[in-house]
Amino acid sequence: MYERKNNNDLDAMIWGGEGGVNPILDPRNYFPNGNESAYAVAWAAWYNNPADPVAEEPPAEIKAMMDKFAEVKIATTWEAQVAKMNELLQMSADFFPCMGISTPTPSYGIVKNNMYNVPEKMINSWSYPTPAPVNTFTFFYK
Repeated sequence: MYERKNNNDLDAMIWGGEGGVNPILDPRNYFPNGNESAYAVAWAAWYNNPADPVAEEPPAEIKAMMDKFAEVKIATTWEAQVAKMNELLQMSADFFPCMGISTPTPSYGIVKNNMYNVPEKMINSWSYPTPAPVNTFTFFYK
């Protein structure tokens, strides 16, 4: 699958996404920004290096998304960054490159009764490397 995807020889695939946890950190499903943007590897190659042998110049609406993401990256406040990203998300929704079919289902973890400081809920996403961000070094046994 990766060989076909990286050679821009893939019509469709099913893959887990980031679940919308932080699309600014992982925008691959919203515009082609790298080879993990499976629906448009050639456009992503052009975005990163137009001289790449796999690169193919994208249509104007995709270039507009690329330009919008540049605005996201240079926004000077969180609010401005979120506003620009929301504009990009709307552009992506209008173009409809990827179909999200569900968010991740609730999961569970097992914690012994004598272990403390473990949060009751944790985000689980590719862009949120669970459990590290909850500071597991603060867990303790009593």
